[in-house]
Amino acid sequence: VIGPGVSEDAKQNVKIAEAHGFNIGAVSAAPMNGSGLHSHTTAEVFIIHSGAWRFYWGVDGTEGEVILKKGDIASFPTNMFRGFQNVSKEEALMFVVLGENDPGVITWTPKLLKDAKDSGMVLMNDNSLVDTEKQKITDETKIIQPLKEAELNAFHPINEISGVENIKNKLWIPLKEAFPDLERRNIIVIGGSYRDKVFVSFVSYLTGTFVNEWLGVTPTKKNIYLRTCEAHQISNGKIIKSYVLIDTVDFIRQAGHWPINKSLGAEGMWSAPITGDGENNENFDNELSLESLNQALTMQRSLNIKPESDPNSNKDYIRDKLLNHPQKNYWHPKMMWHGPAGIGTARGLKGYVEYHQLPFRLTFKERDYWKIGHYIEIGDGNYSMTGGWHSIECIHGSKEWLGYEPTNKKITIRVMDFYLHHEGLIRENWVPMDIAHILDQIGVDIFKLIHKK
Repeated sequence: VIGPGVSEDAKQNVKIAEAHGFNIGAVSAAPMNGSGLHSHTTAEVFIIHSGAWRFYWGVDGTEGEVILKKGDIASFPTNMFRGFQNVSKEEALMFVVLGENDPGVITWTPKLLKDAKDSGMVLMNDNSLVDTEKQKITDETKIIQPLKEAELNAFHPINEISGVENIKNKLWIPLKEAFPDLERRNIIVIGGSYRDKVFVSFVSYLTGTFVNEWLGVTPTKKNIYLRTCEAHQISNGKIIKSYVLIDTVDFIRQAGHWPINKSLGAEGMWSAPITGDGENNENFDNELSLESLNQALTMQRSLNIKPESDPNSNKDYIRDKLLNHPQKNYWHPKMMWHGPAGIGTARGLKGYVEYHQLPFRLTFKERDYWKIGHYIEIGDGNYSMTGGWHSIECIHGSKEWLGYEPTNKKITIRVMDFYLHHEGLIRENWVPMDIAHILDQIGVDIFKLIHKK
């Protein structure tokens, strides 16, 4: 009626083409007919004129449903899969309102696109629907492909999962059951793009009362702060891939257990950025963002200088070389290195070298930072962030770091680095690292150990 809407009928007759800031159309359907699961990039409002309509929603249509009749109104938000069906005994009619002048295109669920293709119908990137029995497709690259299943790369023992339902059932539902009053408290929120992929990343605490078992740990009935670091890849307004590291060693510590060797650094909650601007939710200027990212990457590249590989090097020699290493040019004199539980937090370059870098280099003399590489490198104002899944591959060659006898096993490390750039230098570095996963690779199961001690 008003505007083109999102119809896939190239021959539709638009009654009022003048832009009004919204689109209005009408849908009529025979009994038990309607529309399959789909979503829009603008809000959609349904106004029932006649008959009874069943609306259902969710990726697989099972998250909820409602029956609406004449005079009822339903509003669905953006990027939410919904479908509808005329459940009357006769033809029914309703009006549909879509926001904005250009309501974009329809996003169909992967299953629906697959079923349509199997029946000979394909959707093109110009929003047209083609019957392949009547029309030959000359350029198959213009066919809209189904959305990939959402992916989650998470901390041990959750690890790697695909599919929204699996992610919900294995991570979020058990977490909410264990902490019913769970809430998020953000420390850092930044965004950016890397290799044409758009990311939003967080350092936060998921806080709640630990009332039911989680990961085999007995509840304390007390408040727990789950240190959580995330990077979410966004496409078409949806999360398509997530990297989530919850510090399970710190969780176990707060639950009253310490099944591993004593940390060299200080354990406890991570502090928020000294500048107090970690959660801004704004896009900073590109020049400053790029400057921050380049400083972090240049510092990281300097770490390829390895004094531990020098002939006849010893601990004192390596320590001195690290304190006078090119990295010194990038760290603030009052730097804070916020490490994961099991390593702890350190103050200043001397503390960082003594409590983490020196033991790490002695334990993993054989290592490669760049063989696997980063999945994310972003800058956002005075902040930057990098991450790898997995970014480091190394040989467990001594007990200096974490205190376990060498196994000579090849391990990989899941890690993120969040940086605050302040006064021209790197002032703070928050480093989530999956310690439970590292220990599991050398034969140490912390979730079994807590039941032995």
